[in-house]
Amino acid sequence: MTVTDDSGASTTTGSPIIGPAEARLPIDPAAGQPLPVKARTGTLWQFNDNGHLDVLDTSAQLAELRAFVDHILNRIAANSRLTAAGLGTRDPAAS
Repeated sequence: MTVTDDSGASTTTGSPIIGPAEARLPIDPAAGQPLPVKARTGTLWQFNDNGHLDVLDTSAQLAELRAFVDHILNRIAANSRLTAAGLGTRDPAAS
């Protein structure tokens, strides 16, 4: 379960949800509606005077989730009397 959660959190952290406000977006001439927003490296938008870009930062949740996984692995090691190397979470050759 935590691997799936970690994968989802990594996705939103690496490609955050963005919300341009008061941006001058290209218009579809046939529908008269703005075209879907695609955020890629090098994408430029023009904004009105009060325009801004909101970004949903999920990096704190990703860090917390990874700390939780470490906590669970430590609990497993303590309760099963296995070392971190025995669980495969630490290199046995490392000091």
